[in-house]
Amino acid sequence: MRLEWIEDLLAVLDSGSLARAAERRFLTQSAFTRRVRLIEDSIGATLFDRSRKPVTLLPGVQALEPNLRDLAAQLRRLREALAHAASPGGRTLTFVCQHAITTTFSPWIVRALTARGEILMRVRSGNRDECLLLLLAGEADFSVMYETPGARLPTLPGSFDAVTLGTDRLVPVCAPALRPLASEPVIPTISYPSDVFLGQVFDRSVAPRLPDGVATSSRAETALTLAMLQFALNEIGIAWLPQSLVTEDLQQGRLVRLDDVLPTQAMEVRMIRLSEGQTERSAKPVTERRSVVVRFCGDSGDGMQLAGAQLTFTSALAGNDIATFPDYPAEIRAPRGSLAGVSGFQIQFAADEVLTPGDGVDALVAMNPAALKENMHWVKQGETLIVDDDAFDDRGLRSAGYETNPLEDGSLADWHVVRAPVTTLTKEAVAETGLGRKDAERCRNFFALGLVYWLYGRDMAPTLDFIARKFGKEDGGAVAEGARRALNAGWNYGETTEA
Repeated sequence: MRLEWIEDLLAVLDSGSLARAAERRFLTQSAFTRRVRLIEDSIGATLFDRSRKPVTLLPGVQALEPNLRDLAAQLRRLREALAHAASPGGRTLTFVCQHAITTTFSPWIVRALTARGEILMRVRSGNRDECLLLLLAGEADFSVMYETPGARLPTLPGSFDAVTLGTDRLVPVCAPALRPLASEPVIPTISYPSDVFLGQVFDRSVAPRLPDGVATSSRAETALTLAMLQFALNEIGIAWLPQSLVTEDLQQGRLVRLDDVLPTQAMEVRMIRLSEGQTERSAKPVTERRSVVVRFCGDSGDGMQLAGAQLTFTSALAGNDIATFPDYPAEIRAPRGSLAGVSGFQIQFAADEVLTPGDGVDALVAMNPAALKENMHWVKQGETLIVDDDAFDDRGLRSAGYETNPLEDGSLADWHVVRAPVTTLTKEAVAETGLGRKDAERCRNFFALGLVYWLYGRDMAPTLDFIARKFGKEDGGAVAEGARRALNAGWNYGETTEA
């Protein structure tokens, strides 16, 4: 069905008569009546009730109004896209921004980039993690996100190029009627969840600077700044919102600023894209296998049993047949980094029935030199070794009895070695959670697990649910957040480097 015909029918629906619809379509009434007849003849059905005046669409056709409007919108977009694709030099850009930025900074970005009329812009919105994942998946050309001054992206160094577009500030505001409450010992607030970016900014940078003796009491919680703005306007509580979002309401007196008694926080607006080397790299081919044997190994405190158990559970949910083999240390209190203290977990998952955890290993995850030395003989030639490059320092090599670094002396030339700085990247990923050094390093197993999930296309959702249940109440949720970030960082490392 032609777009013009759908627009003719919608004109009748909107105006209520053929005469007024003809005016809207810039046709004479007789010409419009002939076109209506043509539409009916082409479809082979009567669409109008001519038994009464004015002539109207039949009730059954009127009931299809939502479908007609959706179809018209889709056809317009398709026509625009086809015209743009056929236009010499035409180009489509997609960018994604955090929800708070969509209504503030994105309009002038679109205006600047479309000024010459040669670019079609598509704008998407999401939370911070979704913005980065869309970039990594190639579904967006660039992202626009908030960041605190001086902070770095918690991901692989060199993967992204970033430029600061401007600044903003998280400011405390409320309806004028609530202004006196800002000086009370307990102030009513509208809060962000602790797992979203602005919630983390508040917890890390605003809450510690509240005046002495002042506490907050949350009356409502939302991750959406636009919803929080409406809550503030409706006198529900005090909200910390981006200044760019509340400027008009402040000027009109609908809101008042409270930064004379409550702290604010500076923020930068950054445009981020994949670095040139990342965007030009060709994707590696995907290999399909009927069965895979994975072995995690490290010190007894590295969480290898937990990582293996989660891979087992996830593979079972995926419908694979599984067999496992936990391998515990030879000595209970062996020194860290020693051969006798190596712990492991091996799993075979397959599309067919399996009866053993496997003999030759397809992917070995070694968290230190001792783990590599103790388990290297199990790995099939040409298969994958994933190692924590940070652990292969002089001390780690001496503890394992290596005279030279096996990652550099050519002895592993017959295997595919992934030298991931697991410890460094894990610490960067969890830096904003407030975890101490030891707790941060305990998240390394989730980084390794995330990388294995990427390697074999496993679903992370079951493990994310496990993290929330297992660690959600530890250290105010910081442990769960650190584990979640490490898992995502491992996946993103694989996605970015195509390890």
